[in-house]
Amino acid sequence: MTRLALVGLFSLLLGCRAERPEPPRQEAPATSRPATLRHLDTLPGGDVLVTETDSFVHKQAWSRADSLVGEFIKLGNKRDGATITSAIALPAQVQLGRTTGADLRALLGTPTATHQANDTLLIEYASPFIGPDESVLFHLLADTLRQVSWGLFGG
Repeated sequence: MTRLALVGLFSLLLGCRAERPEPPRQEAPATSRPATLRHLDTLPGGDVLVTETDSFVHKQAWSRADSLVGEFIKLGNKRDGATITSAIALPAQVQLGRTTGADLRALLGTPTATHQANDTLLIEYASPFIGPDESVLFHLLADTLRQVSWGLFGG
């Protein structure tokens, strides 16, 4: 090749860009999509209720643990209460097969109740939302999370 052809080829190569493949899409945990505020209501006693755009209502002063439990309740409602037994994105990086009872208590605080069912420990957290009594249940076998289920209104 002549020198001019090599310079031309080199110039073309400089203008090229390598295509980067798109990263695989993964369902983002609910905690990465904060709910937006629809409106506030002040009760006669002074408590302020927050209504989110997804119609969930809670007291304005709630803890990080309440917020995380709320994300699990929203996930249960989104899944129509279907039990989770395989790996999907869960709020707060909770993972089936990895998260322990101590991990759950550190994230979510003191559970509403615990139940023993044969060799499985059920750790239950009540919904922090105003409305019907609902809860999320974490099923631990040998102190490792194996499934998540819900007790939802009407379910």
